[in-house]
Amino acid sequence: MICCPNCFNSPNLKEHILEKGFTDNCDFCSSIDIKCIEVSDLYDMFSPLINLYREAERGIDYYDNDEPPGENLPDVINHDWEIFSEEFDYDKMNDFFEELVNYNYHSKDFEPINLYGFWVDGNELDYSVENLWDDLSDHLKKERRFIISNERIENILSRLPFALERTYTEIPAGTEFYRARVGPDDADEKWRPFPRKEMGAPPLEKTQGGRANPPGIPFLYLANSISTAISEVRPWKGAYVSVGMFRASELLKVIDLTGLFYISDPFGISELGFLVEDNALLRRLSKELSEPINPSKSQVEYVPSQFLTEFIRDKGYHGIIYPSALDSGKNIVLFDDKLTTCRNVKLFCVNDIKYKHSRVIKERSAAKRFK
Repeated sequence: MICCPNCFNSPNLKEHILEKGFTDNCDFCSSIDIKCIEVSDLYDMFSPLINLYREAERGIDYYDNDEPPGENLPDVINHDWEIFSEEFDYDKMNDFFEELVNYNYHSKDFEPINLYGFWVDGNELDYSVENLWDDLSDHLKKERRFIISNERIENILSRLPFALERTYTEIPAGTEFYRARVGPDDADEKWRPFPRKEMGAPPLEKTQGGRANPPGIPFLYLANSISTAISEVRPWKGAYVSVGMFRASELLKVIDLTGLFYISDPFGISELGFLVEDNALLRRLSKELSEPINPSKSQVEYVPSQFLTEFIRDKGYHGIIYPSALDSGKNIVLFDDKLTTCRNVKLFCVNDIKYKHSRVIKERSAAKRFK
């Protein structure tokens, strides 16, 4: 069976077929007299993608009384990567993959891939990144605070600048942000917000450690909306909150951790697994930055996110955008508060607070390694 460039979204696959193909009619879409290629000839390009997955294993991914996790291989790849175009006949997707992996080929030296088993992340990315984060945490908290001497961590940090380039974005000068502070609570002053000079980053001597900044090094934490800024300070019902509007005084070069860092074209990428792993580590950093500070935790617990933030700062970026865990908006931490100016401050009153909750039920089996 043969396919054509119109079957796919990938520019790399399209280019490959146009370069290596022959003119014929496509078996998977309505295209005629077009460059085509034998589906099996695409296996080398699909192989790095397929190698990201493996069949679920009993005792590792699930237990005797559990339903195996995952989906069949064609579905999981199509769901994760959307490789096929609108012209592709999805009723023939299984035929495509069977042809791709020589599903009907039998040999004592070759066992066909079981396309219709339950497939999960093959390189154990979630588990791998959890272990990497634990290794980084233990190293920084218990061994060496400022120097990395762990080979595995050094390797991923050496690749991280390339991953950061894929999440880089620019914020134009003049863009508005917001910063909130609870108060003032003095009865005589409650109708007036804090003055502008008190809405910026705290002074050195009063700077406590945060998710991004170490103690004594002030960063400026802002939000992209008033509601997000107010939510981030976790006020109580009836509290007065001062909200300052800040304006970027120059072009800001920042790392945006609010997306999925989606790899738009997984074909033709060397070391695809490493790139996916780097993205997963950045998503973990995004999650760490989004979580509110827990006052009951020791400051040392935030050293890993502080270390990676300083790593990003050292590469010349001005800040990091990350999701808010308390509102639908976004937060941004700037490494230099001189990059913005506070233009005005307004006073707000919190009229209502709503909490969502769910009952916690003890699991009857050990926690699973994967989603």
